[in-house]
Amino acid sequence: PNGTYAYFVSISSNGTPTFPYNIGRAFYGNPTGAAATIAETVTTNFLGGANLRETLNAPTKTGSTVVLTWSAVEGGTYRVESTTNLTTWITNATGVAAAQNTGSNTNTSTDTMRFYRVSRTALAAYDGSSGGGGSTVAVPGGSASRGTTVSVTITLPTTPPWPPANAPISSVTLAGTIAGTSITDATQGTVLCTFTIPAGAPTGAQNVVVVFNMGPTYTLTGGLTIN
Repeated sequence: PNGTYAYFVSISSNGTPTFPYNIGRAFYGNPTGAAATIAETVTTNFLGGANLRETLNAPTKTGSTVVLTWSAVEGGTYRVESTTNLTTWITNATGVAAAQNTGSNTNTSTDTMRFYRVSRTALAAYDGSSGGGGSTVAVPGGSASRGTTVSVTITLPTTPPWPPANAPISSVTLAGTIAGTSITDATQGTVLCTFTIPAGAPTGAQNVVVVFNMGPTYTLTGGLTIN
């Protein structure tokens, strides 16, 4: 600002560092270790909406009643699962709608130990100016129009066996050339990404290909139909 030599650090919505962090390996000048206040008018950009990753809070338990809460995306719908052995998961609730930016579920358990996980299964459609990524579709079986941006929930085939949750993904492509962005796989077997479909994209049922780093490749034949 105003010609001041400055460095910029990427942080997430909760203030923690995130990729690509600092650019470069050296600094010019004398670092003071403190943040400065910018007096001039600045623009603040917020990365959230459909690309915000949810965080499950520590459960609270009263007797046999367990209450779960998590940071949610407004308009999101969630599934709650639990396990006692980290191998076999059961569904406790599905279709749980977020209340603004918070999700919650109350269930009962007499187990001495139980683990929970929450995954987003759907997201209400946003208009183009909201930054929410347009409509939300499921793969396989969903459809989208040319010239739109869609948030996609991809359910992977069961063969080959799924990599663990948060396994690195090298690419997700639609119709061979349309690259997915904002790719996440916080839930095992489910990949979330966003496709910006060009106006001249081919129409009809198109393949969706998910490639994991050092792992399997999944091809969902005709997984998404472009109208």
